[in-house]
Amino acid sequence: MELKNLIKNLIIIGIILAVAFLSQQPYFVATGKDLYVKGMGQGNDYWQKGVAWAEVYLWPKVGGGVGGIQTAALEQVNHQKNNFAQYTWEKFKEYFAEKFSKTFGTEVK
Repeated sequence: MELKNLIKNLIIIGIILAVAFLSQQPYFVATGKDLYVKGMGQGNDYWQKGVAWAEVYLWPKVGGGVGGIQTAALEQVNHQKNNFAQYTWEKFKEYFAEKFSKTFGTEVK
């Protein structure tokens, strides 16, 4: 059983490598474009079905919590941004006050 799976996996890997190699050859450019167009046509159908399924079954279960999490995340980002700006401004003032006091011989408060 294990040897059978190994052989099957090696064949699949060989096919994938052959397709990857041949797709880079100039002779197969037209064939590759045709396959891509056909694949996009079929893949688009599956994509639309997946989106419809997610809207019907998945979104109602998780959709309500997303808005609250987004609001909390935005508030936290703004809070951290304000803290960073305040900290940076204080350090900026301290640095230049120290340089100013050394230059002009005044005392820093």
